[in-house]
Amino acid sequence: NEGKLKSFLFEIAIPVLQKKEGDTNLIDLILDKAGQKGTGRWTAIDALERGVVLSTIAEAVNARGVSSFKERREALSKIHPDHEAKGTESKDDFIKQLEDAMYTSMLCSYAQGYELIQTAAKEEEWNIDLAEVSRIWEGGCIIRAEVLNELHKFFEKSPDSHLLEMEDFGDLTSLRSVCSVASDQGLPIPCLAASLNYFENSTRARTSANMIQGLRDFFGAHTYERTDKEGSFHTEWGRSRKGKD
Repeated sequence: NEGKLKSFLFEIAIPVLQKKEGDTNLIDLILDKAGQKGTGRWTAIDALERGVVLSTIAEAVNARGVSSFKERREALSKIHPDHEAKGTESKDDFIKQLEDAMYTSMLCSYAQGYELIQTAAKEEEWNIDLAEVSRIWEGGCIIRAEVLNELHKFFEKSPDSHLLEMEDFGDLTSLRSVCSVASDQGLPIPCLAASLNYFENSTRARTSANMIQGLRDFFGAHTYERTDKEGSFHTEWGRSRKGKD
């Protein structure tokens, strides 16, 4: 909480993790079923309706949802035992990687949230100053964090830009490494993984969506656009025969 991750939520994480009940850490006695009041769900729904990618926040909502099925998780854990961990990491090196990965993931989450605000503002004709929004959040909000100061400065200089255009957007190498380690250890990290996929998808000039469009045109004649000419196109793909492509 003294470095670049400094924030209200990291600050309160310390007493939550340190609290004792007798000789036991209280955190280990708290049932792992997360509640929610709906703000994350409403945000994810609004993003879906506006066609904005909000994968990190949506995965946070999904993670709470999965946690609520405690009895089913316990039953399934007996069918699918713990993943066999692979290899070991240097503790000091991993802590630094994790710090960098979490910072980058936070920026990805903010990028998604700000894009939703930008899209809603355009569609609803709202005059929203993202630099001012960042400044307000710095002072008295549950998501108040040191990083908001950097976002404040960014949107002061580039009010209509996407947050992924920041010059120093974080350490993608560490985020990739942490996601790889978690996978090897059989640990779910829905938000970190969602942030990584969001960044990878958002910064690739070409993705696999051409395959999606091909399939959509095949089964529903939804048409597609081409890279070599203008317009919308439909192809008579032909039906595959049994045993043959």
